[in-house]
Amino acid sequence: MKKILLVTKENIILEDLKFFYEVEIATDYKSAMGILLQDHNIGFCFFDIMEGIEEVVLKIKENRLMIVNPVVFSNEKDSEKIVWFLKNGVYDVVEDKISAESIMKVIDNFDDRRAVQFNMKKLEKKNRILEEEIYEYQVLYETTKILRLNLDFELVIDKLLNLLEGITGGTGFFILNDKYYYSKNGDWGKIHLIKRFLKANKKNSLSGFISKIPSYFPLYFENTVWRMFPIIIKNSIKGYMLLIKDITKDIKDNELEIINNILSQAGIVIENAMLIEETRDIHFDIVKSLVKAIEGKDRYTKGHSERVAMISELVAREIELPAERLRYLQMASVLHDVGKIALSEDILNKPGSLTDEEYGEIKKHPGTGYEIVSQIKNMKAVAEIIKYHHECWNGSGYPDGLSEKDIPIESRIISIADAYDAITSDRPYRKGMPHEYAIEELTKNIGIQFDPEITKIFCEISKEKLNSEES
Repeated sequence: MKKILLVTKENIILEDLKFFYEVEIATDYKSAMGILLQDHNIGFCFFDIMEGIEEVVLKIKENRLMIVNPVVFSNEKDSEKIVWFLKNGVYDVVEDKISAESIMKVIDNFDDRRAVQFNMKKLEKKNRILEEEIYEYQVLYETTKILRLNLDFELVIDKLLNLLEGITGGTGFFILNDKYYYSKNGDWGKIHLIKRFLKANKKNSLSGFISKIPSYFPLYFENTVWRMFPIIIKNSIKGYMLLIKDITKDIKDNELEIINNILSQAGIVIENAMLIEETRDIHFDIVKSLVKAIEGKDRYTKGHSERVAMISELVAREIELPAERLRYLQMASVLHDVGKIALSEDILNKPGSLTDEEYGEIKKHPGTGYEIVSQIKNMKAVAEIIKYHHECWNGSGYPDGLSEKDIPIESRIISIADAYDAITSDRPYRKGMPHEYAIEELTKNIGIQFDPEITKIFCEISKEKLNSEES
């Protein structure tokens, strides 16, 4: 049975009230406080307005007895006093004379309100659970979308990291095959933090230390919290995902579950992407060995492909070529002359002018390069760049006479880098020309052989920067 306290000097008929509640009565505030401090089973305290009520309300608040739900009865319509009562923890101010009927109304309203609040909390909890479930489904959907894309290894990693960082608000790193990868939007402050962490622990790399860091459990360093998540494929740990957050914003339990779900889906794709990357690197190394073989036949072009690759990458970064296309350019620029493997040493090393027939043989090398490189899985785009690196802006080039923006942008970049290196390098029939002469020749051929916009950007690159790339 509920227990209530009445603080009043009025004579109240209590029969109806006592049928439902256990009733205590005090005729002054001092005795009321004594009862409240001793009896912690009182659920309501009903005060009739008397002198000193403000003091007793404050004492109830100070003694943290708000569970008693104080209610004040007052016929005075003093809005300032009513506001004061409510601000200081009074449950309700009733503008009525204290009576059994008015007390029962207050309690009934309280029960109704509590039932509504209870149901509201239940609904809020259900909504939270539904929102979390919907969010998890959205995250898994986004993960599935990423994993279905035919992306290079580093792009898969970048997209996964962006997703994980968006969910957690932290900075993520993948540690795979003794390397660690971070988002292209990576926080350099966190990268330096890792360096300080390794220095503090007298380690040279994360990969040599991660096995000693317990998975999932927080590790604290310089006001940050670190958590390491294993990437498990076929019951074997293939790598880790490191998440770093501010110490005041550690990840929540539902985020831990989401991260694990993402990594369990991503693990196989990461492994496949790594295998593709390794296979591509092996093929790339094989074809690069052909380039070395060509340079062995042509003593005057030793190092030419590497220089063209370095210059091409420099130009590509100046024009902010997207990461995926930059990768293709890097490979194509190294391999751009691979088709010359089919040429005789007599043609390659001829000190004088070439005959029309010999020049015809030279012009076959982009097509031959295409045939060689296109046989390598996932290298078709690279092969096409190689094929068109001797096309001209005005359509006078070879092998297909493409013009302007029909020529792949990577091929246009290689064309400029190739010409620059050819002019500035020693040849059988002449010494290499100075940088200034090469820039003049390139400028003369803007809109004829070379893309006007890219050539202008190239010509603005300093001699010192170009030389540092070549050295």
